[in-house]
Amino acid sequence: MLCLNGFRRLLSLINPFKHSILTFQYFSHKVLRWTIVPFAFILGFLINILIVYSLPSNNLYNVLLIIQYIFYGLSVVGWFMKNFKTRLKTLFIPYYILVMNISIILGYYRYIFGKQSINWEKVKCT
Repeated sequence: MLCLNGFRRLLSLINPFKHSILTFQYFSHKVLRWTIVPFAFILGFLINILIVYSLPSNNLYNVLLIIQYIFYGLSVVGWFMKNFKTRLKTLFIPYYILVMNISIILGYYRYIFGKQSINWEKVKCT
């Protein structure tokens, strides 16, 4: 996995006593984003659904669930519009965020089950 290999390569630089800012930047921007955030998307959505259905009178979680539905809806719209030339580039932000996190989860799956090749493959252009 890219994150784990990169972490091993930069182990000498990741010393909070010697390089405090670099360590914080690397850990927060790379390690947390590649290990926790993809699963937090799924877990946060499922937990929010459970909270809304168990406590329907709590307006904060109702609003948060609506925002999550809008985010995922905009992701679907971005997916449909990815092949069209459009000026509404903001529609691709939720799509990009979701696709990147799904790709990280799929990468973990391939890595765990030994289906990830370390060799580069040429991309087939269609």
